[in-house]
Amino acid sequence: MKITTSSKQERLKRLFTHNFREKFLAALCAAAALLLSFCFKPVQQTYFLKINSEIAPDQILVSQNASIIEVKAAGTFFDLRRVSLENIEINFDFSAEKAGEISRTVGENQLPSIFKNLKIENIFPETIIWRTEAKIEKTIPVEIVFEEDNSSKNYTAEPAEIRITGAETAVNGLEKIDSEKIPTNTFADKTEIEIPLVFPRFTASADGTAKVKVTKKSESETPAEETETQKNEENSEKKETEE
Repeated sequence: MKITTSSKQERLKRLFTHNFREKFLAALCAAAALLLSFCFKPVQQTYFLKINSEIAPDQILVSQNASIIEVKAAGTFFDLRRVSLENIEINFDFSAEKAGEISRTVGENQLPSIFKNLKIENIFPETIIWRTEAKIEKTIPVEIVFEEDNSSKNYTAEPAEIRITGAETAVNGLEKIDSEKIPTNTFADKTEIEIPLVFPRFTASADGTAKVKVTKKSESETPAEETETQKNEENSEKKETEE
């Protein structure tokens, strides 16, 4: 018996349409089972937690061995969805601690509550170390600094000294506070400028003074000995020229 093309097509059609409802439901159930097995299968995710630390107001934080904690956790698809990948923070309060070295070991109990339903597989670094110093104040003179060797005797700074605050070792080691370097030709067409001050690390102005006013002295304000020296130099140059 010869099978025609039309009969083949008819058989294929019956194959797909016969008990279509039951076949569709079976396929749907299989897809749902596959999806559920994927959703409930444990998977791993890495999170990065920003470290926030609060210290006493009379102290300054001078070192910290890490600013981010890396946490590797495992859980189901639904568990992991509850934890955001961004803006996760871990907080430490040292406001009652004395100045010095402080260390904390980070375990599951220190992690935010959003990790409660997850299996924590690794935390790095496990130990966070901070070092704080007492905050002190000190009054120090301002030093005018030029890009080239210019005599600062010809210029005045206002204020001539400022009060700074900062970490004890940093402040105690300071004898002066420098201005930013002033270009040599700055006073070619002006006699007064404002210039920012350069504060070393862990120091700052105690009253918010960040700039000083630098003024070029008039000839009448030039020290007498300096004027005399300039005159002698000019006379020497004249004599050499005449000779």
